[in-house]
Amino acid sequence: WGQCWQGRTFSESVVSPELRSSSILRLPDVPTLARCAKACCELQGCDLAWFFQQRCYVLSCQNTENCKPKQRPGMDSILVFLERESPQRLVLQSLVRGESFPNPKLRQPLPRHRGNENPMKDLALLEGIQNLDNSLETYQNSEDRRAGDRASGAVEQDL
Repeated sequence: WGQCWQGRTFSESVVSPELRSSSILRLPDVPTLARCAKACCELQGCDLAWFFQQRCYVLSCQNTENCKPKQRPGMDSILVFLERESPQRLVLQSLVRGESFPNPKLRQPLPRHRGNENPMKDLALLEGIQNLDNSLETYQNSEDRRAGDRASGAVEQDL
């Protein structure tokens, strides 16, 4: 993987990422831990590959508290922390080889989540992440009720 390699690995462990964080991404169609780690290496800012129940998640662990491994015996979960060479060393190596820096493959930042599917949905069974789908619906319903109350109040004022 060039400038990125597998560091510490924790079996039967999980992390508790910040729910509102945009730095977690589920990668569909990544069937193995090795491919999950490789995909993480190819994303700038990714430093944790999490293979949870045969699904690949990649994370940026800027807040180390969110990325402390927590042992969950019997859980189908493996954490792989990735190590990268320092940017200064990479610049020197690319100059010596006559290559461009940074490597275009490593230039892509960890993308922000877009679309309807919540990347955390499959993690809802973990501690502190219950009712994730319902929380968004509840929020939207309460906003709809408030808008309806405001509209009915405006009608009453016109009478």
